[in-house]
Amino acid sequence: MSFHFHIEERQACCVISIEGKFVDRGNEKNILEEFDGSLAEGQRDFILDMKGMQLLNSEGINVLVRIVNIANGKKARIVFVHVPDHIEELLHVIKLNSVFIIKADLQDGLEYLKEQ
Repeated sequence: MSFHFHIEERQACCVISIEGKFVDRGNEKNILEEFDGSLAEGQRDFILDMKGMQLLNSEGINVLVRIVNIANGKKARIVFVHVPDHIEELLHVIKLNSVFIIKADLQDGLEYLKEQ
């Protein structure tokens, strides 16, 4: 499965669902443009749903780090949900689990954003 993402609004939060293999920078432009567009419209709460993600390499990790850095710079909040075990283990090994906010599922992510 190739890389695909879609964005939807849920409970005043922008949910970005990622599916497939996030393995090249060719995917970066589209997702960053959509993310920037949501920020420009005033959105400040984001959930990155990784439920359908099969593979993540250094190029994909770089894009995720850029998204988090952009969010932090704009005083926006981003939560990662449905992170597959093998990807969560990778994030732990490279110590990004201390930078990324990771919750079990969409409901936990929404509740976290509501409480903050």
